[in-house]
Amino acid sequence: MAVQGLLLEAFGKFEDTISLKTWDAPPLQPWEVMIQVEGSPVNPADLNIIEGKYGRLPNLPATLGNEGTGRVIQVGTGCSRVKLEDTVVVRPGAQGMWVNRTVVKETDCFVVPNDIPITQRAMLVINPITAFKMIEGVRSGGWVIQNAANSAVGRSVVQLAKAQGVRSINFVRRPELIEELKKDGADHVFLDDEAGFVAAKEVLRHEQPLLGLNAVGGESALRVANLLAPGGKLVTYGAMGRVPLKIPNGLLIFKNLSFTGFWVTAWLTTAPVEEVQKVVSTISTMMLSGALTLSIQRTFHLNEFAQALVEAGKSGRRGKIVFVIGG
Repeated sequence: MAVQGLLLEAFGKFEDTISLKTWDAPPLQPWEVMIQVEGSPVNPADLNIIEGKYGRLPNLPATLGNEGTGRVIQVGTGCSRVKLEDTVVVRPGAQGMWVNRTVVKETDCFVVPNDIPITQRAMLVINPITAFKMIEGVRSGGWVIQNAANSAVGRSVVQLAKAQGVRSINFVRRPELIEELKKDGADHVFLDDEAGFVAAKEVLRHEQPLLGLNAVGGESALRVANLLAPGGKLVTYGAMGRVPLKIPNGLLIFKNLSFTGFWVTAWLTTAPVEEVQKVVSTISTMMLSGALTLSIQRTFHLNEFAQALVEAGKSGRRGKIVFVIGG
């Protein structure tokens, strides 16, 4: 069976390194399934991989697309958990998803309801699960503080926190985003500057937030850390500001803060399949109920990849670029 998709043959500018090609699908092994791919977003990690600047790079040539969704059209003889015609999402990094069909291990597939729109379930794994795992354990009535609140993860945090009764303080760089995020359920939204920090401190007063989320670094991350209670934790999951986090001694000595990181791919790779499926099912239910909606800027077909990647690289977007491949 023929496969058509985007192939990365060198690292660098996508104009020089990516092409739409056709090749034969590999033979199906007993533990594998073949998926008719229906949708896959363009994530920052995809753009970093193309440039050769990601923390883990594939061997070349490689198919692209860290996450996606589709319908199972063939099932290996040794498979028992996933069946023919199931709608699934795929574990990031299992196989490139900017293709019309792909072969993956059964253990890398997670079943989702097929009445979730393609563009929503295509983005179900990376950003919502990142948000879900990072705020897991925060009690109803508690707080989460985050920068980059208008990012895909940030918007997921806002909605998931709201659904769980967790209050949020959110920092953004553009004033037009403040009311937009409040409509999504954010309790408080401030500009990511010193005035915003003072305003957030006034809101908190005697509250004791224990969790901060950082995707920027630099002074932005320190503003979040300085709002945390003694014994709090700052979780870094991105580096949008391309500025390192330099931790003042006082935050360690006098506030005893802990600083850690989170990479959803590592969790998805090591967590038991049943545990991942449970989280996927929880997020699926929230999508179906309308409690979680992921923002989309625009959709493209695979043969429009050049325009799609240009759009994905622009700042100021209000949502994801998504390849709609079939279905």
